[in-house]
Amino acid sequence: MENKIKKYFGESKKLTTLVKHRLFNKLLNTSIGIANSISLNRKTSEKVIYTYLDLYAGIGYFESEKIKEYEEIDIEDKLEKFGSPLIALEAIKNFYENYRGPKDGIDIFVLIFCESTAPDLLKENVEQYIHQSPLLKKLQKKQKLIYYIHSGNWESISSDLKKIWEASKWGTIFVDPFALEVEGNLLTKTFSSSFFTKEVVFFS
Repeated sequence: MENKIKKYFGESKKLTTLVKHRLFNKLLNTSIGIANSISLNRKTSEKVIYTYLDLYAGIGYFESEKIKEYEEIDIEDKLEKFGSPLIALEAIKNFYENYRGPKDGIDIFVLIFCESTAPDLLKENVEQYIHQSPLLKKLQKKQKLIYYIHSGNWESISSDLKKIWEASKWGTIFVDPFALEVEGNLLTKTFSSSFFTKEVVFFS
């Protein structure tokens, strides 16, 4: 009976994660597409920044064994094995691979990952993913893709995150804590900017 219970909850958690990642992936891809389309018609020369904040980033990858070639994995496997940081990078890569416009509406993608438990593992996984993608490496070299990993809780840099969020017209915040550890009041206070061009995705 114990093994059946473990198997049930293990499969249930796996399915829940996959559904959650499907929704997140769809939302982020849609958000980036809309941001780019509308920004093409901007009247100023000011650079358009799309900011992605991951408040509980994790290590970016769920499997215990590393997969050497990310490109060989299909999207469903990626959504099952990848954590939110790699899904976000995949969405940016997917956008540039499929966009056929004469110019870019979004000038810079800024990604900030907050991870207090294993930031070194997250850094390794993010760097490996970018290294295996010539497109992402090119974007990073041209400073169209900038990422920063904060080794600690997002609450400790909430004032900085608030400034970054307010300075960016477009963006997504991903809030997916491992436990019920969210400082709701601080979250609301920090990211209370109500521009219709930004969104907060919250899972628990």
